[in-house]
Amino acid sequence: MWSMFSPVLKTVSKPFVVVGSIAGNVTSYQKLQADYKLLKEENDRLMAWYQTSQLLMAENQSLKSLLNVRSLSDHTFITARILVDPSSPYVQSVLLDAGRDDDVEVGQAVISQSGLIGRIVDVQDAISRVLLLSDINSRVPVMVEGTSQRSVMVGRNYDMPQLEYIPETVTLEKNMKIVTSGDGGVFPMGLPIGGIYSIDGDGIFVSLAAKPSTSHFVRILKTVE
Repeated sequence: MWSMFSPVLKTVSKPFVVVGSIAGNVTSYQKLQADYKLLKEENDRLMAWYQTSQLLMAENQSLKSLLNVRSLSDHTFITARILVDPSSPYVQSVLLDAGRDDDVEVGQAVISQSGLIGRIVDVQDAISRVLLLSDINSRVPVMVEGTSQRSVMVGRNYDMPQLEYIPETVTLEKNMKIVTSGDGGVFPMGLPIGGIYSIDGDGIFVSLAAKPSTSHFVRILKTVE
């Protein structure tokens, strides 16, 4: 009887064997999907940590560079971060994450690792606004380093401000350094600004040393009382 029914039993059992194989494949596929999801989540976490570490490295380098700014013995500093500025009443300005709560006041000079970038023109509790040297509203008393020649540097809403009130008898040359003169008491004397970029019939133009677009942190100068 076993010999008689054995072929029949084999034939009847084949669909169950196939179904069992399919079920096993489905289970393996689901496990692969679950493993892939876990690996993708882990990869996303690692990428987030990598981006965070890169940002921290950039910020650390920016802070280290900021320490190289010329020392001012009669001033203390407030270190602040440059914020994204979606809208502004000024063409050339940036926001800082320091304000009235940090003793920031209107008129204070703001410097980066390369030199002066502007002055505080508006202060709120936790933020403040810096008018950049390139803004058309900016007027800075300056002098040509190594000479006694004084001038006023005027913003033009472009990267290169212009020197005004230079007598025609004065001889200036390209690459001469421009620093703050201290006249009027708005800025301390000797803060680096940049150098003369060009001298032509349209005027004398200055290439700024400090680029706010490449700076993460700045210092706000406070006069020691």
